[in-house]
Amino acid sequence: MDDGIPVKTRHVDRSLFRNYLRKAQENFETVRDCIDNGRWNAAVMNAVHCGINGCDAVTVFTIGLRHAGERHEDAIALLQSLNLGTEVLSSKTSGAPT
Repeated sequence: MDDGIPVKTRHVDRSLFRNYLRKAQENFETVRDCIDNGRWNAAVMNAVHCGINGCDAVTVFTIGLRHAGERHEDAIALLQSLNLGTEVLSSKTSGAPT
């Protein structure tokens, strides 16, 4: 975003944030399993996807948009553009499934 190129996004119904949160949780569980079994490359790939899906969950919930581009940096920029503090993120997802 800060290089003058607009971030590519896709509109998503805000109620679908739980789908992205669920994906992030599944990726996180897979990361733990991979680490326990010494599958380091798979752990890293799932950690990246966990972060992407977690980012999508937050942006879909708050503004109804998710990143749709190819650069992971743009997904981070979209999340940062929300200017949410940790306390806001915690309170916004407190009703989400765990």
